[in-house]
Amino acid sequence: QDNDQASNGLPGSRESELANASAHLMATLSDEHRAEWEAIDERDWPPGLDPRIAQRYILNRVIGLGWTARRFGEFDALANFDFSYGRSANKPERIGKKYQWIAYYEFLALVADRFQYNNWGERDYVGPWQIGCRDIDPSDVQVARPDERAWHEGTRRTWWAPLEYEDWRLELPIGEWVTDDSDIPDIEEGLVISKPSEVGLSWVNAFVFQMRSEPHPADIGKYDVERRELWYRTIAFMVPEGKGDDFIEWVMSGAYWEERWQFSVPGVGGSYGVFLGEHGWSPASLQQAKGMEDDAKEWEHPPGSASAVAGMIAVTHLAETGGYDCSIDSSREVHLPSQSIINGCRLHWAGFGVDYIDENGAIAAFDPAVHENGPNSLLLRTDLLERYLSEHNLELCWAVTGEKQTTGTVGQPHGWLRLQGAYVYRDGRPIGKLIAELQPLPGINP
Repeated sequence: QDNDQASNGLPGSRESELANASAHLMATLSDEHRAEWEAIDERDWPPGLDPRIAQRYILNRVIGLGWTARRFGEFDALANFDFSYGRSANKPERIGKKYQWIAYYEFLALVADRFQYNNWGERDYVGPWQIGCRDIDPSDVQVARPDERAWHEGTRRTWWAPLEYEDWRLELPIGEWVTDDSDIPDIEEGLVISKPSEVGLSWVNAFVFQMRSEPHPADIGKYDVERRELWYRTIAFMVPEGKGDDFIEWVMSGAYWEERWQFSVPGVGGSYGVFLGEHGWSPASLQQAKGMEDDAKEWEHPPGSASAVAGMIAVTHLAETGGYDCSIDSSREVHLPSQSIINGCRLHWAGFGVDYIDENGAIAAFDPAVHENGPNSLLLRTDLLERYLSEHNLELCWAVTGEKQTTGTVGQPHGWLRLQGAYVYRDGRPIGKLIAELQPLPGINP
């Protein structure tokens, strides 16, 4: 085999084949077509596909599928007659449009089989998720809850989100209440939890958002009146063994708060192109996981920290309404175990919702909000996670951010309390601290 590398990056034998094929092509072309080909061949970028070819194919295929003005013309003309959908996706469609979709996907398949994929340097075409051409998720059969509003569901107290706070003290001026840090509840009891109906089983809370709001009058909108509010956001991380104290120090220094959105739970699936049931094993999921690992290198060593974050435990699967397939009635967000947790704990999707089972078929991880009302979360069985951490010389940590604030019509004229905390899992329980810092508005003395 000729291993010499050609100037275009091809092995020598491939270069010879390309030269022979090019010479054969040129011999078959007319002078006019040869000049056209040479102009294309001299360009610095690969030639694109003439969209007129796609238009002709689709039109011919629509007619071939049976569309005629006699059969469908009247229906198609009136399908959206009384509606003002414009070019929005979620709307009744003409029969002709449905035939166009069929032809469009057929054409994409023909192109994928015959042309080189090139998307900003990515040249390996694996599947249609790379170009955003997947529709109905057959693995996502969850029924939308009537009150499904992920952010506001954080106000519901549940066994996995046990934050308890009712100390609104309405007799106090609102400025005194918001700056008082003596009533801040600890978050520790919600990090490792047990379901009341289960005995001898505990769960690690890898992600949860909890919010408590002062009740508002029934005849007034919640955003039309000034209210007192408290919220926490908790995310679990894995750090190298022995680095838990460094992680706590880094979070409590305020550096995590400044970078908290960078350390948000990464998104996978749904609107990101991976079906719910594919997470953790399919080519689409594995390709996306590789990209996430590459991105994660940017924050393995957080600024100002001696601790290297080893990885996320929870990831987010977002399915949004408004798509052309009209397959879901309302957007929803659930949380899944990360790729490393699935592999390391040897988990498998159970076939419904966000339930994952272990090798013995027992539930090992799930988002309880799929089964009952409450805030989205990811719970992992403590015994499995402890085994995984031990096998990989890792420690479990949590970072907590939150605010005690006022919301409503007047913003936050009194300032607010910034809440930040950090915990490490040792000797079967979380150990750490939570602090509150007054954040006055510019020009206002605390």
